[in-house]
Amino acid sequence: MVEDRILIDHEQVASQWGVEFLYRFYRLLKGSLLYDRKNVVIDRLNRECLELIHSVVQSEGNLFLKIVRDIFFLNNIRISVGADRYPVVRSFLHEMRKRWIGEIEFTEKIRGEDLKEFVYILAGAEENNESNYLYLKKQLEYRNISGIGVGKLESFRDEEIYVD
Repeated sequence: MVEDRILIDHEQVASQWGVEFLYRFYRLLKGSLLYDRKNVVIDRLNRECLELIHSVVQSEGNLFLKIVRDIFFLNNIRISVGADRYPVVRSFLHEMRKRWIGEIEFTEKIRGEDLKEFVYILAGAEENNESNYLYLKKQLEYRNISGIGVGKLESFRDEEIYVD
């Protein structure tokens, strides 16, 4: 009984972290399309996202976001999204589908500059290119950025990925 309660609490916390990560990371991603790297808004959004990443990595050992169809998972726990955050999460899903990125993983506490660099590389990735994850991996390696990984968006035969 107590173990079930702890498991439910852990899943709720992970889901809350997941929603908050999606929200913060999406704002940073969209901000990177609008602002220069040295803009004060980007610095604030980067800091907010980094704080959450560090909290999750410290508590869980990593932060692993996976997209399966239109469902998000944080460290293999399904993220439940409320109506208030649904439009942002849906928009984030659309951005990731356009870039064919289905996984993002942070395996250690990273530097703010590394997160910012990663977001700008992701924002600049070519749309509708299935090999973007390979491009991102090479760019991270080239820039000596460790602790961040990406994976390809899985596609399923019975669905077509719709991209504007």
